[in-house]
Amino acid sequence: MADSYPRGAIPSVEPYHSYSAFLKAVEPSYALLKYTDMRALLSRGETADSYFSAETSVITTTTIRDTKLNLVSWEHELERIQAFNPDFHIPADYSTYERQDVADRTRNVLHCMEGLLWMQRQLRDNDSDIRLIPLVKGVTPEERAVCYEVFDRAGFTDYCAFYATQYFTGGNGIRIDELVADLEAVNTEQDREVFLIGLLSPNYLRRVPESVVAAAGQTAWRSDMAPTKQSVTEMQQQWNEFTEAVSDSLETDATAEMRNAEVA
Repeated sequence: MADSYPRGAIPSVEPYHSYSAFLKAVEPSYALLKYTDMRALLSRGETADSYFSAETSVITTTTIRDTKLNLVSWEHELERIQAFNPDFHIPADYSTYERQDVADRTRNVLHCMEGLLWMQRQLRDNDSDIRLIPLVKGVTPEERAVCYEVFDRAGFTDYCAFYATQYFTGGNGIRIDELVADLEAVNTEQDREVFLIGLLSPNYLRRVPESVVAAAGQTAWRSDMAPTKQSVTEMQQQWNEFTEAVSDSLETDATAEMRNAEVA
């Protein structure tokens, strides 16, 4: 099990041959797997330990399509993550969109926080090593403040996740300016490090606040890589170059100072 929270570039992967070839060749430090894909692997008799290298810390997440998300109960979620046994899990997501009725959105924020606390109690009672990563929900500062209060009370003081996929889907174009503004708001509202889900482009990541220390996505790395056609060496080199570009984009002032000191 990983000792620290995720950092740097994290590939989002799926339960298909091309992804397993990539995982076997590259052995990334972390990998992100959607709840529905985890469920598919479980149905094939796989677990985190059997499907992933020992060098890869596995993160599962409930940030999935609404049509699938609405069918997931907390009890089934708990049962399946215990069976799969990832290193980290992002639990009990509920959708919150600007276009939603305020009452519905507020209710979903509360449900997400209730699910987080419920999952925490269940895992603790079962002596599980799975570490939860809480998810910031809400469109307004007041809605997000509910999350921060729950995080504080539950002991999630250092790290949280933010879901960004909706800023790039839905037919409204690439809303990177809006995403950056929302991340900057989260940065001013609280001081946790942020794991950004749904964006892995080094060019865009240069614009996010320094509180973003990890990012997960698929398009940015997958579009230039062909695991079934490339050699292991080619994939390793390409992935190393990509992760370095992401790390440079996410580099904090403190990290830059340390690197400059080493060069000097």
